[in-house]
Amino acid sequence: MVRKSLGHTHLLWICPNCETRNLGKQKTCSTCGNPQPPDVEFIQGDKEDLIHLKSDEKKSADIHCPYCGTRNSGDAKICIQCGGKLSGGKKRKSGRVIGSFKGNKIKGIKCPSCGFDNEPNAPRCSQCGNALRNNGPTQKDKESTRGTGSIWLVVGLVIIVIVGFLIFKGCSRSTETGRVTQTSWKRMVAVEQFIPVSREDWWDEIPAEAFVTICEERYRYTSDEMVEGAIEVCGTPYTVDQGTGLGEVVADCQYEVYDAYCEYEVSDWEVVEIIETNGFGQSADWPAVASYSDQRPGERSEEYTIWFETDNGEVGFTTDDYDLYLNAVTGSSWELTYDGFGNILSAQP
Repeated sequence: MVRKSLGHTHLLWICPNCETRNLGKQKTCSTCGNPQPPDVEFIQGDKEDLIHLKSDEKKSADIHCPYCGTRNSGDAKICIQCGGKLSGGKKRKSGRVIGSFKGNKIKGIKCPSCGFDNEPNAPRCSQCGNALRNNGPTQKDKESTRGTGSIWLVVGLVIIVIVGFLIFKGCSRSTETGRVTQTSWKRMVAVEQFIPVSREDWWDEIPAEAFVTICEERYRYTSDEMVEGAIEVCGTPYTVDQGTGLGEVVADCQYEVYDAYCEYEVSDWEVVEIIETNGFGQSADWPAVASYSDQRPGERSEEYTIWFETDNGEVGFTTDDYDLYLNAVTGSSWELTYDGFGNILSAQP
């Protein structure tokens, strides 16, 4: 897949000292003035507006001063707070997927203390001044999720039990002795004739001597790389932490390639008849195919059935092994092997 950049968006971070929500670009808390610690991650806001940066505006992950901990731009050499050299500083992590892109549909965030509706991404409640956390699932949502999870757990357990039973029955084996009571055979030969036939295929797979009748555009395959003329299909956009207070909004894209799919006519060997012979006993013959200039014998197939008398009644075993079939003399004893469903897996004299 190709990761396609759709733009950037401002992130937030929550001050561990006073719980104020700060814009990602702020390196110190807007309420208490403490710098953002290296272990405090960026989060998504209540809404995300796309911004488009010029190439020279894109920075590497910020770096924290090894002396005072202040967060500095990734290309800075000297700390903006204490003036210390940043050569031994700690780079912020980048590349973490934060979540699905929210866009700007969310109106705001309700204060958990007083219920006041605040503007999106507000640092603190404008009515009571208490800290605002990001909108999250309600208790009702959590209980609903737990209930759904329990149902799927039961369904999963039932499926595991059924699959386990089928595997057990399929792998179990039993044997018994059977006495040959009767044998029968069937042999078939396909007769092919060189005639005009209609076929379908992609344009570049059609034989040179064929006559093309009609073509249409059809989906052929999906490419992870851009192909000229392909249709771009992208997944749900998501936000990736850049370590700068900004998140890059990206989408994973693939490209559906369409091509000409055609009907054509060409002369080729085609099966026009199946000749069959059958009988009882060990002597089996192949059917005779008439000799014509435009016909020829095609694929052969054979089927041999041996019937056994067992303690559980009469059973039949079918094989295409003629050498094994020749051993099926009436009255001879064979060992039959069954699977757990009662199917004969093998028969040996």
